[in-house]
Amino acid sequence: MLGSAFLTLFLIGWILADARVLTRSLWLPIGLHAGWIFAAGAFNRIAHRGMLELPWLGKNLLVGIIPLVIAGLTWLIMRNWLRYVGLGKL
Repeated sequence: MLGSAFLTLFLIGWILADARVLTRSLWLPIGLHAGWIFAAGAFNRIAHRGMLELPWLGKNLLVGIIPLVIAGLTWLIMRNWLRYVGLGKL
């Protein structure tokens, strides 16, 4: 569980650093982080604590394969959007 949470946090940190480097601004990383915190809060209110479907989903949005997939999709959407507006160079 600790390794899974570390991997998710590492990917999130990498995405935020990539957003910072590509835009040369803190606004996009701050917005991404706020969105993820809002989604985690909404998930915690909706989730049933008794149901664990490991390895897909854990007790929070730091553990499991689904959070990694969501973070990866966020990264792809961000990179494509930055390429569209002319800020991202792949």
